[in-house]
Amino acid sequence: MGAPGSLAISKLVYPETKSSLTTSADVRKIPDSTYNNVIEAITESAIDSAGLIACVALNLLVFICLLSFVNSILKWIGNSLCLNHILSFEYICSYLFWPIAFLIGIDYRDCFKVAELFGIKIFLNEFIAYQKLGTMINNKQIYDAVNWSITTAEQMGDDLVLFGLNKTVLKNGIILIVQLLLQHIFFAVLEILRLLECY
Repeated sequence: MGAPGSLAISKLVYPETKSSLTTSADVRKIPDSTYNNVIEAITESAIDSAGLIACVALNLLVFICLLSFVNSILKWIGNSLCLNHILSFEYICSYLFWPIAFLIGIDYRDCFKVAELFGIKIFLNEFIAYQKLGTMINNKQIYDAVNWSITTAEQMGDDLVLFGLNKTVLKNGIILIVQLLLQHIFFAVLEILRLLECY
């Protein structure tokens, strides 16, 4: 829905005043299929999609490298300024988007983590944000599974360290209320779509 929505908004903000270049007469007809059978169509489609898959994978790799580069620079700046907390892109986003996370109804204990995910999705790539969200949800399940026997935990930066028979490190921390988080995100998206529909 992102592409049609942005096209509709762009047509409203900047309407076409000249003759359109994409009239029905200018659009070419789709040529007939050159495939002889279903197997050939599947094989050719798989070969054609390999380039697209490679582009998506390289794009994701570039964004991960860019995030690492920016975090390295911010960490160096934070160390030069003798800051108490490790300065990173996620840390900055967690403060920038905290009010938005709080206003959409996220539990105050999870607002910094959700704001961090908002920043990563907006500025970088949704795949990275979904991967971090998956890690947080998995960490919550591990935390709940061992919480009955382990009473000692320590927070080191964004990570949560559980002490027991072995030292379990939950990278990126945990999301405390996963079900409510998913419900709030769903209803926030519905509300945004409803508001866009009114305009």
